[in-house]
Amino acid sequence: MLKQAPDIGKKTQKIALYGGVFDPVHNAHLSVAKAALQGVGLDRVIFLPAARSPHKMKAPQATDAQRMAMLRAATERELAMTVDAWELERGGISYSVETAARFRELFPAAQLFWVIGADHWAQLPTWSRIEELSKWVEFLVVARPGYRLEPPTWPHIRHRLVAAPLFPESSSEIRERAASGHSITGLVAPAVEAFISANNLYNCRA
Repeated sequence: MLKQAPDIGKKTQKIALYGGVFDPVHNAHLSVAKAALQGVGLDRVIFLPAARSPHKMKAPQATDAQRMAMLRAATERELAMTVDAWELERGGISYSVETAARFRELFPAAQLFWVIGADHWAQLPTWSRIEELSKWVEFLVVARPGYRLEPPTWPHIRHRLVAAPLFPESSSEIRERAASGHSITGLVAPAVEAFISANNLYNCRA
């Protein structure tokens, strides 16, 4: 059953695109999305699992279908959060500028944002067609442990900082904990934890 989108009347929609590998999606991802929704007054956050990230050398351990299933399980009760499989269905390297162009066509009247962590913010000058991307989206920059939120040294990058709790966990840590048989309770949504255990993901021994 599809979730009903928030009733936004005739006002301009504010939509944030949240790209990543999400292998697996964890509580910090959800907290960031909630902080963006509240802090910026967004109508919707769209999670976009990447087919292949240009910033990561290794392929995801979970399959595309498994990552989608975990994202859907994690956001099932969040009416303002949805999951889109466009990058997975398109395949190849997932470039943000191409994804933003697609959503600009889908929502021509919307105000588009792109959620980004401080780690990727520091790498922004290396992104493909960054000047073109920055014309279509405003970046919502979220703090990450160990990274400083410094102002950009390149012009014309629209952005704002989003206050969100700092969580030390990462997807790689969760995969390692699951593989070694340690508990991941509290790090991922209960439905995601159940999915990981039921499917023996990451060589989970729970």
